Amino acid sequence: MTIDDLRAFIATYEAQSVSNAAVSLQMTQSALSKRLKGIQQEVDAELISTTNRRSLQITESGETFYRYAQQLLSQYNEMREAVTTVEDLRRGSIRIGSVPIMSQYGLMQALTNFMQDYPNVSVQLQETEGQRIVSALQSQLLDAIIIRDLNTTYLQHHHLSQVNLLDDELVVVLPANHPLAKKMTIAPADLADNAFTSLPQGSGVYEILIKLCQSAGFTPSIHFESTHIETILSVVANSQQCTLLFKESVRPFMTDQLVMRPLTTPVTSHLQFVYDADHHSAAVQQLLRYIQSAIQH
Repeated sequence: MTIDDLRAFIATYEAQSVSNAAVSLQMTQSALSKRLKGIQQEVDAELISTTNRRSLQITESGETFYRYAQQLLSQYNEMREAVTTVEDLRRGSIRIGSVPIMSQYGLMQALTNFMQDYPNVSVQLQETEGQRIVSALQSQLLDAIIIRDLNTTYLQHHHLSQVNLLDDELVVVLPANHPLAKKMTIAPADLADNAFTSLPQGSGVYEILIKLCQSAGFTPSIHFESTHIETILSVVANSQQCTLLFKESVRPFMTDQLVMRPLTTPVTSHLQFVYDADHHSAAVQQLLRYIQSAIQH
């Protein structure tokens, strides 16, 4: 008896019809009937009663066979998955995309630990803006991405799983000698006469900057853009420009030349791990566990 035999009986039992089961199994009705007859001969028991030609009847022996067939098929699938997991982590590969925040949240340490524990897994990391890595994931050029929920508006694939990693709050970063640095909180309207340095379009932060300012009645004057937070903060520290960034991504780079202030109305964001639920590997799942562990500690 084979695994295909078990699948055939299970399909017939659940469809309560040989013809419907044959369609679901993509085989002819006569081929399925022959397979079912062979199963019954092998176990030397009538599993399906054919006395009523209008309705398929499962015998008591058939009910018992179905329960054991389910267990065997479940164990078989678990065995296949376990073997696949071992092989993926022994000689697999993983392509990760991330917005440029890997070092700020302990994510780089999680990735390093993963590579140390699974040295035969080839790892590729691409750090760029959210819109680009979302597009790469949807084109299957990446296996998983780390983005803010601000970027999920670009997600079009219905089979993508999104796992929240942590929350962060948007803050205004100013030179320490800026007049607004004396305020405890800052409203978007307070920034109307200021020049901005910003992450570029597609970052999610750029889009929310535009939205906040427009809701306050003005269009922000953005004088400089960069994908690198350190570069943005250097410009802010040496000018009277300001920027909007997320608190935990900025904290490691703060100096006495800079101050951060919360917005009067807080804006928060989820950092997310996103992957294709239909085509993910064991390496993707294991890396997610390492990242979650690093963040929790």
